[in-house]
Amino acid sequence: MTHGPRLAELYANTPTIIHRLDARTKFLVTVGYILTLTLIPTGRWGAFTLMALLWGIAAAAARLDPRVVLTRSLIAAPFLMAALTLLLQPSTPILVQWHLGPWALRLGAPSVYRFCTIMLRSWLGVLAAILTLSTTPVTDLLAAMEALHIPSTLVTILNMTYRYLFVLVEEAGRLHRARTARSAAARPPYRAPGIGWRARVTGMIIGTLFVRSLFRSERVYYAMLSRGYKGGAWRRPLERWRRTDVLITLLSTFTYVTILWIAWR
Repeated sequence: MTHGPRLAELYANTPTIIHRLDARTKFLVTVGYILTLTLIPTGRWGAFTLMALLWGIAAAAARLDPRVVLTRSLIAAPFLMAALTLLLQPSTPILVQWHLGPWALRLGAPSVYRFCTIMLRSWLGVLAAILTLSTTPVTDLLAAMEALHIPSTLVTILNMTYRYLFVLVEEAGRLHRARTARSAAARPPYRAPGIGWRARVTGMIIGTLFVRSLFRSERVYYAMLSRGYKGGAWRRPLERWRRTDVLITLLSTFTYVTILWIAWR
């Protein structure tokens, strides 16, 4: 089975202090970071600046490639599009106003502040997740979640998703190549297929991939049962926390509480 390259290998080849931290420490610090972002009130730009500065320090210490990180953070863009509706909510005072014929677009300050706050929370949260995944092998992260008593069912689902995600990607690639090999024009003129044809074929590929994934999941489940699987999560022993990990966890907690105290003053 092909698991694909580890995310850590995509960013830095030289282990840093961030790479050497215990996976449990990085998981707790990341969850605390995202929780702190959620609790910061709307419009507290100073607190968000401090959170972004914390991420920048950690990313610099991990020697991440800024271009790769920013590119991968665009995964949050589709979710941010849903927040655009906040800009259309009527609110006062009016911050910006445009007139286009009989229509007028008015952006109120509260709506703009809420939109910018949601955008910052989402983007910084995605950056924090990228930082953790790029410095921690997924297998170590799953073992850390199990050690921290995250629900066993959730850990098992994440483990199986990671293991078979690359298999599904390869299967989709094979279906795409098969479609390309069978879509040549029979006679001139050799025109490219239209968007309607592409959409129809893409839908057929998605349906085929879903059916194959369903059948594969059943075969894998029966194979696991025949090998003694009893529904528990996979376990792996971990080393004891070092003093550095304990110090980083306590320091991060103190920093998060301080930022929240400043934000809510």
